[in-house]
Amino acid sequence: MTDIQKEQNPAETLLKKGLFMFGRALTPFQSDPTMHMQHKYTSAFSEVVSAFLLKYNAHNRFCTTTICHVEQLNNDEFQFVRRMENVVSSHPLYEKIIVNRATGSMQGFTFENPSDSQYSEHYVYRAGSEVTSYDMFLFRDPGFKRMLRHKMHQWGVANTQKLIETRAKLQIKKMDVIEAMSNKTECIKQSALDARQSIIGRAESATDKVLYCK
Repeated sequence: MTDIQKEQNPAETLLKKGLFMFGRALTPFQSDPTMHMQHKYTSAFSEVVSAFLLKYNAHNRFCTTTICHVEQLNNDEFQFVRRMENVVSSHPLYEKIIVNRATGSMQGFTFENPSDSQYSEHYVYRAGSEVTSYDMFLFRDPGFKRMLRHKMHQWGVANTQKLIETRAKLQIKKMDVIEAMSNKTECIKQSALDARQSIIGRAESATDKVLYCK
């Protein structure tokens, strides 16, 4: 890598600006989490990640998001940062998400400020042999919002599952349409072949009649 390429590295440029959340040396606010929520999806890791990436496309009255940074880290990893505003927090939060296809994992780190190197929340999706596990850790005590955080976790899981099922149904419909189009194409080909054979047969019949009359 040349010196020019090094200077153009997005992460290094952001770190120089004091946006430490883009660095690799990240730590939680405290060693032990105050909450741990989990779920297991019976879908493949790729399907869960696809649904997760689409989950915030449709905003609701509880949360709005903006993608403010996207970066390819290496051949197997890419990261993006999501700026979030929701009813739980009085100020925007920043969520750094890293997808690693080599390890079959997706990690998220939530920061209260882009200049922070300590995250308040952390979640990870891991690919398993039959399931995709999802673990969510909070490193700040939510206090009276604890029940709301449980509800938000359940809503998030339900929305992701709904997207997975919807995508599966659309895939089935897509395959049905492809099969129907293929069958229709074969029918058209067969009809054209039958028509050609019919024309050839009539032409041969007409030729035989002419020769017979002679």
